[in-house]
Amino acid sequence: SLKVDEKSDIYSFGVVLLELVTGKKPLDPSLGESTDLVEWVREKIRSNRSKEALDLDMGGQCQYVQEEMLLVLRIALTCTAKLPKERPSMRDVITMLRQAKPRRKSVCNNNGYNTNIDKPIFSPSPVAGLL
Repeated sequence: SLKVDEKSDIYSFGVVLLELVTGKKPLDPSLGESTDLVEWVREKIRSNRSKEALDLDMGGQCQYVQEEMLLVLRIALTCTAKLPKERPSMRDVITMLRQAKPRRKSVCNNNGYNTNIDKPIFSPSPVAGLL
């Protein structure tokens, strides 16, 4: 509709989340012709291959990180729902992301098992103090 409102901003935020979790651009050539990132991820989910969409270089080889990445992937898909009325509010997105954040400290080795419980998976955000 070319109408800019909160729901279109939510869609754009969902695309950014997909870029972060997949490591791909919205119109990445590796997705194939006439396929955008949102449709590519939806197809992976439909075909029960959601893990194939994850960027393994971002820690996707670790079982715990992979689970969190899949949660963020699902949040992103909720944000990019085809119908604007089905997209969550930004307040709801923030709540979902807070629930998806790591609640434990751990670092995984290549087999996906906890090898060091003293180090956090993610470093604190430099902007956290600004919010």
